[in-house]
Amino acid sequence: MHKLIIILLSFNLVLETNPINFIESSKKIPEANDVFIVKKYSYEDNFKIIWDIDDGYYLYLDSIEITNGNEIFDYQVLDATQSIYEDEFFGKSSILRKRFEIKIETKNLLDLSNILIKYQGCSDAGICYPLQNVKLL
Repeated sequence: MHKLIIILLSFNLVLETNPINFIESSKKIPEANDVFIVKKYSYEDNFKIIWDIDDGYYLYLDSIEITNGNEIFDYQVLDATQSIYEDEFFGKSSILRKRFEIKIETKNLLDLSNILIKYQGCSDAGICYPLQNVKLL
Protein backbone atom coordinates (compact mmCIF):
# COMPACT_ATOMS: atom_id res chain seq x y z
CA MET A 1 0.00 0.00 0.00
CA HIS A 2 2.84 2.41 0.87
CA LYS A 3 4.56 1.61 -2.42
CA LEU A 4 1.39 2.46 -4.34
CA ILE A 5 1.07 5.83 -2.57
CA ILE A 6 4.75 6.61 -3.24
CA ILE A 7 4.35 5.66 -6.91
CA LEU A 8 1.25 7.85 -7.28
CA LEU A 9 2.92 10.79 -5.56
CA SER A 10 6.05 10.36 -7.70
CA PHE A 11 3.96 10.22 -10.85
CA ASN A 12 2.12 13.41 -9.84
CA LEU A 13 5.44 15.15 -9.13
CA VAL A 14 6.78 14.15 -12.56
CA LEU A 15 3.68 15.54 -14.26
CA GLU A 16 3.95 18.85 -12.40
CA THR A 17 7.65 19.33 -13.19
CA ASN A 18 7.56 17.97 -16.73
CA PRO A 19 9.47 20.43 -18.99
CA ILE A 20 6.91 19.99 -21.75
CA ASN A 21 4.14 21.25 -19.44
CA PHE A 22 6.30 24.21 -18.50
CA ILE A 23 7.01 25.06 -22.15
CA GLU A 24 3.33 24.75 -23.08
CA SER A 25 2.22 27.03 -20.24
CA SER A 26 4.81 29.69 -21.18
CA LYS A 27 3.47 29.82 -24.76
CA LYS A 28 0.10 31.18 -23.74
CA ILE A 29 -0.76 34.32 -25.64
CA PRO A 30 -2.36 36.99 -23.47
CA GLU A 31 -5.75 38.34 -24.46
CA ALA A 32 -5.78 41.72 -26.23
CA ASN A 33 -7.68 43.33 -23.35
CA ASP A 34 -4.88 42.24 -20.99
CA VAL A 35 -2.10 43.99 -22.95
CA PHE A 36 -4.12 46.93 -24.33
CA ILE A 37 -6.07 48.11 -21.30
CA VAL A 38 -8.80 50.58 -22.27
CA LYS A 39 -10.09 53.04 -19.66
CA LYS A 40 -13.02 55.38 -20.31
CA TYR A 41 -13.93 58.51 -18.34
CA SER A 42 -16.85 60.86 -18.80
CA TYR A 43 -16.44 64.53 -17.89
CA GLU A 44 -18.49 67.59 -18.86
CA ASP A 45 -19.51 67.01 -22.51
CA ASN A 46 -16.55 64.75 -23.31
CA PHE A 47 -15.23 61.25 -22.98
CA LYS A 48 -11.56 60.57 -22.33
CA ILE A 49 -10.30 57.20 -23.59
CA ILE A 50 -6.93 55.91 -22.42
CA TRP A 51 -5.02 52.85 -23.58
CA ASP A 52 -2.33 51.54 -21.24
CA ILE A 53 -0.13 49.43 -23.51
CA ASP A 54 2.09 46.74 -21.98
CA ASP A 55 5.84 46.69 -22.71
CA GLY A 56 6.56 44.67 -25.85
CA TYR A 57 3.23 45.60 -27.49
CA TYR A 58 2.01 48.41 -29.72
CA LEU A 59 -1.16 49.74 -31.34
CA TYR A 60 -1.51 50.89 -34.94
CA LEU A 61 -2.54 54.55 -34.90
CA ASP A 62 -4.49 54.14 -38.16
CA SER A 63 -6.58 51.35 -36.63
CA ILE A 64 -8.09 53.55 -33.93
CA GLU A 65 -11.65 54.62 -34.67
CA ILE A 66 -14.59 55.80 -32.63
CA THR A 67 -17.79 54.86 -34.49
CA ASN A 68 -21.53 54.79 -34.27
CA GLY A 69 -22.75 52.58 -37.11
CA ASN A 70 -21.22 54.04 -40.27
CA GLU A 71 -20.37 57.36 -38.64
CA ILE A 72 -16.74 57.87 -37.59
CA PHE A 73 -16.07 60.50 -34.92
CA ASP A 74 -13.09 62.82 -34.78
CA TYR A 75 -10.97 62.74 -31.66
CA GLN A 76 -8.31 64.90 -30.13
CA VAL A 77 -5.01 63.28 -29.10
CA LEU A 78 -4.09 64.29 -25.55
CA ASP A 79 -1.07 62.06 -24.93
CA ALA A 80 0.84 59.61 -27.12
CA THR A 81 4.15 57.78 -27.38
CA GLN A 82 4.23 57.53 -31.16
CA SER A 83 6.87 56.28 -33.57
CA ILE A 84 7.23 54.99 -37.13
CA TYR A 85 7.55 51.23 -37.55
CA GLU A 86 8.45 49.30 -40.69
CA ASP A 87 5.78 46.62 -40.85
CA GLU A 88 6.17 43.65 -43.20
CA PHE A 89 2.45 43.74 -44.08
CA PHE A 90 1.53 47.46 -43.86
CA GLY A 91 4.85 49.13 -44.70
CA LYS A 92 5.72 52.25 -42.70
CA SER A 93 3.13 52.61 -39.97
CA SER A 94 2.61 54.97 -37.05
CA ILE A 95 2.49 52.93 -33.88
CA LEU A 96 1.71 53.75 -30.27
CA ARG A 97 3.49 52.40 -27.22
CA LYS A 98 3.01 52.73 -23.44
CA ARG A 99 0.04 55.12 -23.35
CA PHE A 100 -2.43 56.67 -25.75
CA GLU A 101 -5.02 59.16 -24.58
CA ILE A 102 -7.78 60.79 -26.64
CA LYS A 103 -10.84 62.95 -26.09
CA ILE A 104 -14.14 62.89 -27.98
CA GLU A 105 -16.93 65.43 -27.66
CA THR A 106 -20.25 63.88 -26.73
CA LYS A 107 -22.46 66.94 -26.17
CA ASN A 108 -24.30 66.53 -29.51
CA LEU A 109 -24.65 62.77 -29.28
CA LEU A 110 -28.01 61.50 -28.12
CA ASP A 111 -27.28 57.80 -27.70
CA LEU A 112 -23.84 56.82 -26.42
CA SER A 113 -24.73 53.15 -25.95
CA ASN A 114 -23.93 52.19 -29.57
CA ILE A 115 -20.57 53.93 -29.84
CA LEU A 116 -17.68 51.53 -30.47
CA ILE A 117 -13.99 52.02 -29.81
CA LYS A 118 -11.97 50.10 -32.42
CA TYR A 119 -8.25 49.34 -32.32
CA GLN A 120 -5.68 46.78 -33.40
CA GLY A 121 -2.20 45.99 -32.16
CA CYS A 122 0.64 43.51 -32.15
CA SER A 123 3.47 42.25 -29.98
CA ASP A 124 7.16 42.74 -30.71
CA ALA A 125 7.31 38.93 -30.92
CA GLY A 126 5.20 39.13 -34.09
CA ILE A 127 1.80 38.11 -32.75
CA CYS A 128 -0.95 40.41 -34.03
CA TYR A 129 -4.43 40.62 -32.62
CA PRO A 130 -7.59 40.95 -34.69
CA LEU A 131 -9.43 44.26 -34.71
CA GLN A 132 -10.89 44.86 -31.23
CA ASN A 133 -14.31 46.45 -30.62
CA VAL A 134 -15.15 47.88 -27.19
CA LYS A 135 -18.38 49.69 -26.33
CA LEU A 136 -17.99 53.19 -24.94
CA LEU A 137 -20.63 52.49 -22.29
